[in-house]
Amino acid sequence: GYTFALDSAALRLADLDGGRINGTVSVEIAATGAAPFYYPLTPVLADQATGEVIATSDPLLSLLPGDSQTVEFTMVGVSPVTFAGPLVLEFTSPMLLPGQRIQLPTVTPWTESEGPTAVAWSLGCEVSTGRLSIGERVSVDGQVCECRCDVDGRLRNPSGAVCL
Repeated sequence: GYTFALDSAALRLADLDGGRINGTVSVEIAATGAAPFYYPLTPVLADQATGEVIATSDPLLSLLPGDSQTVEFTMVGVSPVTFAGPLVLEFTSPMLLPGQRIQLPTVTPWTESEGPTAVAWSLGCEVSTGRLSIGERVSVDGQVCECRCDVDGRLRNPSGAVCL
């Protein structure tokens, strides 16, 4: 039958502004089964804790056995909290019956037992007192104003310069 696997996942974040960021999750999906799925199959990215759909991609229309395809989920102006916990990769299709699911057999450290494949990233800034979340502010010695944890894991002042 048809089987799909997650070969890789990557996260790109940019443009922290007003507590909102833009992000792109790229996943490489491989058709590892013996048969193609003959109907449109739409990859969906959801919050593992709430089940809320965060983004969908274009449908996989003709992913043949042995082939792989990069799928991108683009999110604009979302809260950094969106990326704080694991995200799950699922599929939807008009051909699936109610309650029917297509899951990837790929298991990651964040995949729950019998649950969909989950991905996660460690985000934030390391400081002497611990770890800050993206967007969190902290006073830094030698800086006139507070510094903010940026999407690249560095503390930056309001002008965008790296805090010392």
